[in-house]
Amino acid sequence: MSRLLLLLALIVISPVASAFGVDVCFNDPEASGKIIRNCIGVEKNCRKQPLSPKDAVQCRILATADSLGGLSGTNEIIGGRSTLHSDAVYLIAQLNGFSAWQAYQIMIYSEATDQSAYEPFNQSGKLMMSADDMDACYESGMLDKKCLAITPRLSGLYKFNDKTGGQLLHLHARFTEDDFPPPSTPYPTDYLSAQNVVSERLINNLKAWAFGERADACVSGITVNPSDVNAACVEGRLLDFRMNFFSFGYAGAAIPFQAETGVLIMNENPRVLSTEKDMGAYMPHDPQMVRLGVFLHSLADRVSHHMCTDESYFYETETGDYNSVYPAAPCAQGNHFLWHAWEQGTNQKNIKNEEFRTIERALNEIWNVLETRARTMNLQPRSVNRDLSIRALVGAMGIYDPVQRLNAVTRLIEYYGFPPLPGHGSYRRKSIETWLDDVEAVAE
Repeated sequence: MSRLLLLLALIVISPVASAFGVDVCFNDPEASGKIIRNCIGVEKNCRKQPLSPKDAVQCRILATADSLGGLSGTNEIIGGRSTLHSDAVYLIAQLNGFSAWQAYQIMIYSEATDQSAYEPFNQSGKLMMSADDMDACYESGMLDKKCLAITPRLSGLYKFNDKTGGQLLHLHARFTEDDFPPPSTPYPTDYLSAQNVVSERLINNLKAWAFGERADACVSGITVNPSDVNAACVEGRLLDFRMNFFSFGYAGAAIPFQAETGVLIMNENPRVLSTEKDMGAYMPHDPQMVRLGVFLHSLADRVSHHMCTDESYFYETETGDYNSVYPAAPCAQGNHFLWHAWEQGTNQKNIKNEEFRTIERALNEIWNVLETRARTMNLQPRSVNRDLSIRALVGAMGIYDPVQRLNAVTRLIEYYGFPPLPGHGSYRRKSIETWLDDVEAVAE
């Protein structure tokens, strides 16, 4: 089968890495049945760990079948979001001193890093802007104020885009100096620590970009000198990353994905690079918040996918190109989807092995970054107990019923005195324009 056909097959039947996957999914309001559902709709009996060998196989199959059905449209899912990449980021940012408008900008780019755009759904699971309205925003250059509620198209970051390296924002291989496998990364670990700067190239490159320490981000974080935060991106080399997706945890046909190194491309047509100039001309939002959102998404994905990426690595070949190794079993879709089902929508007390308890770890990583960035921006954090706040988020996101989960995270945001997301809580019956006015949203 040609590479093109393999890619088409992947797009049609298999959602690639969607760490802290979109857990609250919204059905077509015209369709019968629930409007809001769990995106991976396995029952509670699968949402515990460990499972018996028989149940593990069955639950992997159920999780995969439901996920593929969602993408192909058989269960009428038309959208949704991750309560971690969106709601939790929105709350934690404000707790650390970011305004509601700043936090919203961070959040929509965090979520858009998965989907290549952000579309605002309300608490009832309905779109707050029509497709025609959003298309008008895209075509006009995001000039209308209500366009501030969405992102422009970001095809370069899309989790299906291997050419631009967007796929690699979600599945991080570690760099090694040769083709010999490096030691496995222990979990948990500090990916941003000094000793991990060289091996965790992508996440540290994104961090420097998000903190304004460098002007751009690089595909897979590949620069001419990983020890120099300002080193130029390596241009024009090929990065191969074969992955086994068509399996339930066993070796299968590897798909020959390939990216070209260089400056990370935010959008392909028009071509928008990850530079202040390009982003400022293309997006109506603050580039500082944009960069933070993309980085936070990728950092959280490093945690969520660690079972795969702790064992994965890439290296420079003799030709100057790069090759990657992703092990089949921990990176396969069967495991991938079941492990996502053990995140949002699952009571974390039922996950016994720390390797699979990723929610609390990711929230702490997000808090660390936002706390540090807020300090560099001289923002004043809210005086709250961090551990209790994270524990409350873990509890809310662990609720099995998706409507109750969505309601719980919304109540938590309002409990701290922050405006809820548009169309949520006290803004449930108010327009998106009213929300934008109240949070003093302005174009950059």
